[in-house]
Amino acid sequence: MTKWEQFDMERKVIEVLSMAALNNQHHFLRSFLTPYQIAIELTRRHPTLCGDLGKELGGAGTDSQHSLTQYIAHRLSAQIKKKRDSGDIENIEGAFIANMHLTDLVFKDSRGHEVHSSNTDKDALSMFRLKQS
Repeated sequence: MTKWEQFDMERKVIEVLSMAALNNQHHFLRSFLTPYQIAIELTRRHPTLCGDLGKELGGAGTDSQHSLTQYIAHRLSAQIKKKRDSGDIENIEGAFIANMHLTDLVFKDSRGHEVHSSNTDKDALSMFRLKQS
């Protein structure tokens, strides 16, 4: 059993994604969340999660091998691909936002500390949401 399964991460992520604004008045409907936003909310709800998984929250200066944000992005991407390839598409979709003209993306963690994205020098930032029903 993987840590992803052991700590029921998919269910926890779905709970966080379900909080994203649902605007029935707009054709975009539900908002996307970045892995940073997901990780910050997960650690707010489950304060021992980083320690349980052996990860740091993430951000500029964090080794990606020990980043909860990178772990979430990688696992969600892999899960989406696996389910798409098997024809069993579930309820999470991913997308990218281009980094064109983007120099910094700053989040506030559950303690109010700023977390700067380490991905602004990459081609694109991943983001996820629950599929529209």
